[in-house]
Amino acid sequence: MAKLFIDFDGVLFNSKKFKSDLLIEIAKSGFSTEEVNDTYIAECLDGNYLPKDQLERLLKIKKFNMSLAEARIENILRQSEKYLFADVVESLKAIKKLPYDTSLITLGHPDFQPKKVQITKIDKLFSHVHYTSDPKVDYLLELLGKKEKFIIVDDRGDTLEEITKKFPQALAIEMRREQDAHDPAERPSHFSGPKITNLKQLIEIL
Repeated sequence: MAKLFIDFDGVLFNSKKFKSDLLIEIAKSGFSTEEVNDTYIAECLDGNYLPKDQLERLLKIKKFNMSLAEARIENILRQSEKYLFADVVESLKAIKKLPYDTSLITLGHPDFQPKKVQITKIDKLFSHVHYTSDPKVDYLLELLGKKEKFIIVDDRGDTLEEITKKFPQALAIEMRREQDAHDPAERPSHFSGPKITNLKQLIEIL
């Protein structure tokens, strides 16, 4: 059975809206938009964003009520399910019926990313769930043989470019939703593979 890997942030999950709401809550501790954005970007650069670490960066600027800030973040996190794109649940149910061994693969901090995914409940619609704090290409190199054929859907062109270099038989598909947020860690790339804007187009390819 062919393997299919689907990314989470920007593909299934509206990262732009989630980030906006999260940073608004963080700013309520008395910080400017610039201070919140700058510390967010700094914390994202390694691909392992953790809100608590961003709060620690802000604490170096000035003191604030850390417990209250953490409670506000937790409140946003508990609402993660509402940030799924509208086509996600029905599309994943349709994909589940197709002859693919379907996995969710997501990059993020081990103390944050699994919580976000599990609250959305979509992990139950996959045969496997892969969490990694290392670049996806490195994770896949440990998981798969270099000659293995598989399909991967991601919103980062640089990630897909790296994967196709290491796995020449893989089909990489770039998801570019209109609501997608630019990842501060994303590097310029020359990925020229197929691009889609919704999951219905993915199903048509499959």
